[in-house]
Amino acid sequence: MPPMMKELYTDRSLGFLSHDTAVSGRTIVLTQYWESTDQLLDYAHGHTHKSAWIDFYKKAAKSEAVGVFHETYDVRAGAYESVYSRMGKPRGLVKATAERSLADDSSAKARLHYS
Repeated sequence: MPPMMKELYTDRSLGFLSHDTAVSGRTIVLTQYWESTDQLLDYAHGHTHKSAWIDFYKKAAKSEAVGVFHETYDVRAGAYESVYSRMGKPRGLVKATAERSLADDSSAKARLHYS
């Protein structure tokens, strides 16, 4: 995985924006943020990623010790909200987008343009 992450952070034309990693016990969750689903799918089927995953699956198939899950969410521009308070360094979606301060009287409904 390190060569892929290096490639993603080096070549911004691939559409990768940022990632976050969470570890809990034996579980590692890697969340990635992309400019578009098309760019994610192009990278997933490209040589670097595809060959690495084929190698990984060949090794992982020999044991029941490793499980993998994959989820993709295609979110409309502006149809999301991430609120952070005293989080220290940026994490999650704010790493891939712009951080903004909230007005004291604002609401999620108003910020998401729901009436």
